[in-house]
Amino acid sequence: LNDEYVLYYATANDDSSQRQFPSSLPFPLKFSISQRAKIELLRIISIGYEAIYSGKDKQQTLLNDPRRNLALLHIVSPLIESWHKSYQELLKPATGEPCSLEICRNRRAVHELSRRIDGESLICDYYYCQLYIYSLALQVDVKESQLKLSEITRSAKYVELAYSAAKEILNSAARLHKLKMLKCMPVRWVTRIVRSVAFIVKCYLTLTGNGLVNNPVANTILKLTVIPAEETLQTIQNAAITLKEASPDELHLCMRYSTILMYLCSEMKLRN
Repeated sequence: LNDEYVLYYATANDDSSQRQFPSSLPFPLKFSISQRAKIELLRIISIGYEAIYSGKDKQQTLLNDPRRNLALLHIVSPLIESWHKSYQELLKPATGEPCSLEICRNRRAVHELSRRIDGESLICDYYYCQLYIYSLALQVDVKESQLKLSEITRSAKYVELAYSAAKEILNSAARLHKLKMLKCMPVRWVTRIVRSVAFIVKCYLTLTGNGLVNNPVANTILKLTVIPAEETLQTIQNAAITLKEASPDELHLCMRYSTILMYLCSEMKLRN
């Protein structure tokens, strides 16, 4: 993560990079601390992606081997923790007045709003990185899994981190919605919200064991966490309301996903 040649911040007096990599840029790129934080997050996700989708069988190679999942998490987890220690001061939740026409006429206010949105985007990126990596701990094959108690305990710790990350992504989206800016955000925000809700739904269905998900190993992992089933249902409903309110029209993806989630909430309440 600290390869200066990869990130191109070599010093002006050091021409070793030019000798070793003659095709590199004629000048070093000077990234801001926020840009460096984003680049390093992308590298962590890239490491996880390459490990997950490696081998001839691609995704199935890893997902059918929970012990390999734990080995990967043991390697990547320190990278995420190190990132947080280096850049935690950048993770500042967005606050202040919501966007309005009056603010848009004020350049200073627009700049401040952009800074807050950029900070909230970094928060979302950080917790999505956690969710993307740590959610592997719940990928347990019922037929193949023979995990020991210590391995189940370790898996529970990672699943709890993934669940907390999913909630933080939804909290980040809610803060942007209060600023009336969620509907203006790139579509990746929709996919990350849906990805977060999907993981929470999976936790709820596995934890309650209502017949839709039959995975005793995953159920045991979730029971060792402190994830309350009642809280998950309310979180899903709140996410559906946020998506509906942030949708610019009836045909937008936010509205469609909101409809699906509200229907899912009503069905889960009936089953209880």
